[in-house]
Amino acid sequence: MFKNSCLFILFSILLSVQSFAQKTDVSVIKTELTENNTKVNVYYNVSFLSETKSYVSFLYVSLDGGNTYRKLNAVSGDIGIVNPLKTRNLKAVWDIFKDIDELSGDVVFKIVLESDNIPLPEKKLWIYQYSPTAPFGVMYVKYARKGYYASLQTNFGFQSANAAFENEMIQGIPQGGYWQFGNTEKQSRFSITAGIVHRVSKTLAATLGAGFGHRALLWEYTSFNANDTQKDNGFASVESVSSTGLQTEFGVIWYAQPQIPVTFSFQNINFSYVTYSVGVGIKLKSK
Repeated sequence: MFKNSCLFILFSILLSVQSFAQKTDVSVIKTELTENNTKVNVYYNVSFLSETKSYVSFLYVSLDGGNTYRKLNAVSGDIGIVNPLKTRNLKAVWDIFKDIDELSGDVVFKIVLESDNIPLPEKKLWIYQYSPTAPFGVMYVKYARKGYYASLQTNFGFQSANAAFENEMIQGIPQGGYWQFGNTEKQSRFSITAGIVHRVSKTLAATLGAGFGHRALLWEYTSFNANDTQKDNGFASVESVSSTGLQTEFGVIWYAQPQIPVTFSFQNINFSYVTYSVGVGIKLKSK
């Protein structure tokens, strides 16, 4: 349970980082009167502009120390539609007497940014996935800001167990009997999962999903009766490291190149068996 909780905590951290990073902060650096006290230059910086939003800036003035503000119209310079490549030492120029008759009192200026989401292109990905126990995997991903994915992984090792090795013994051995392990070890691994995708940045997305998972470690054995005659042979499932049931997973998609997504994910079955997978894929062209 602890390991599974860690996956959800990591996913939450990614979303929190994104929310924190997208909080814009506008600071007025200085103001100055010009042209015979008929205009005011307001210099300001913008600390961050999200790549998924468009911005429009407005200049406001307060004549009572910031208790109330009014929006100004006679403003030129770096005001209006914001250029995301220019966020430092911006200058807005206010023509005072086109908006008010007199400038007096405790004067305070502020810049307000209004934002709107930019429609994002939808991404469709096919990804080959590899893990130490399931080297053959495929993942399909579709998202813009949010979306979904589906994944299938296996090692094509569909060997079934004849018995279970648990508590240091093979179950079903008759009283007085014994067993011997051979030299062959096999693994059976299969999973089918689906989940959500959340875009964190232009080159990073987070995934969180669940589904069915199966992993069995099989040891070859031969069992004998008490009189030393062979009873049977086959493969025993090592129960301490085998698991079948709910698989949960957390991962990231990162773009090494605009058309080449790379994935990394942690997976667990029944909150016990933990593994990882990596992948590389292609981005399909949008229509």
